[in-house]
Amino acid sequence: MTAPEIRPAAPVMADPGGPTTSAGRALLRLMPMLTVPNAAMYMVYMGIGVVLLPIQVELVDPADKVANLGLVSGISAIFATLFNPLAGLFSDRSGRRDPWILGGGLAAPACWLSSARPRPSCSSPSRGAASRRTPLPSPDPTSRRSPGCGS
Repeated sequence: MTAPEIRPAAPVMADPGGPTTSAGRALLRLMPMLTVPNAAMYMVYMGIGVVLLPIQVELVDPADKVANLGLVSGISAIFATLFNPLAGLFSDRSGRRDPWILGGGLAAPACWLSSARPRPSCSSPSRGAASRRTPLPSPDPTSRRSPGCGS
């Protein structure tokens, strides 16, 4: 008895029309329209997360800037993991996403502007022009408190 000869199947050919078909032309128009706004979004978020956030954390506590940046980044990742699906659920239940997108688009710059200047964790007794001219005392390297927060 002889074994039957096994032949490989013919390869499946893709659509030979390629970008000359109407679907291919639409895809060629769609890709730049998706790429440019996506790149702009990443530039904004990466500029904040990679450049501005470490600078602000360093201004608050230069000694432990790496640990504090990790803490801030970790807490924000936990909040994003929890609240992004909840926001999606609420927007799906309400029937329209447009108000949610508009609200998030207006809230994001407001939050960015509110964090534009880091403030010390304690309040200073006077906030007038005299307090701006008076330099803060130099920090004690053994102390964990911020300068100007009292004894």
